[in-house]
Parts: sequence; C-alpha cells; structure tokens
Amino acid sequence: MQFESMPVTEIERDVKDLLYYHLYEPWGVAQESDWLSGDDGGEFIVMRDDNGELLGTTRIMPPDRDTSGHPVPLISAGERRLRQVVVAPGQRGRGIGSALMCTAEDRLRELGVTRVGVAARCEAYDFYHKCGYTKVGPEYISPLTNIPHTHMSKELVRQ
Repeated sequence: MQFESMPVTEIERDVKDLLYYHLYEPWGVAQESDWLSGDDGGEFIVMRDDNGELLGTTRIMPPDRDTSGHPVPLISAGERRLRQVVVAPGQRGRGIGSALMCTAEDRLRELGVTRVGVAARCEAYDFYHKCGYTKVGPEYISPLTNIPHTHMSKELVRQ
C-alpha cells in the first residue's frame, strides 16, 4: 500500500468521486454544491494499492480552521480536524480506515499537533472509538447531509 499527500486544490478526479459518491450523494447533496469546501484548504492523505487503485482518503484541515457545519469549537489551540474519511466500498473491513487514521495522525504529529478532532457521522462512532477518539460534544444534525454527527477528539501522544 502507498500513501500520498495532495493539497485540496490538486485533488484528483478519482478521489473527488469517491468522496462525493459515498459521503454526499446518498444524502441528496447536489454535486454542484460546496460539499468539498475547497476554500477551507488543507491536504488529503490518499491510500492506493500497489496497482494505483484508490483505497481511501482523509483530509487534514489547516490550523485555526473551525470548519462550517461543525458547531463544536476546537478543544484546544493545538487541535486540528480531520474531515472526509472514506474507504472505497469494496475495501471496507480490511483495516484501511485504521491505517488512514494512523497515517493522518502521524502527519499531524510531524506538524506538532497535540490533539485531533473529527465531526463523526453517527454510523462511524464505533470506528472512531476503536481508533481512540472520545465524544466531546453534543450530537447535532449536519446542515449539509441532515444526518447526526458529534465531535470526537483524541490526544496525540508523541511516539
């Protein structure tokens, strides 16, 4: 497996399609809407197999960005958010999501980040809990997808 980093402004078509068709389209979000929030910046961590097939991705948000639709404030000045965590449907259950999270957390440690947060969809609460995240905010309804989310956070320990 291979990991690469790409700025949001250089997102590749297959990554954008994976994000849209699995995180937004099923909930009626129009493809023309600002679901990517490209102006928010950040970078994507992309995971591919040895043949270049896209396995999954997640987005590291830039510092001091409280992304829209997330009513829970950052817990500390050292916290950064991950967004748009998705694994290709045929690849789920193989540890790819956990590997993506570990890689993104390692990247954040390199950047000196001490805490990471996610706006977790209700169906992903157990996944994030297994990755060491704790619910720290009230459940809320995303204005974009109209599904329940809550803020979950994890302290990043130096390795």
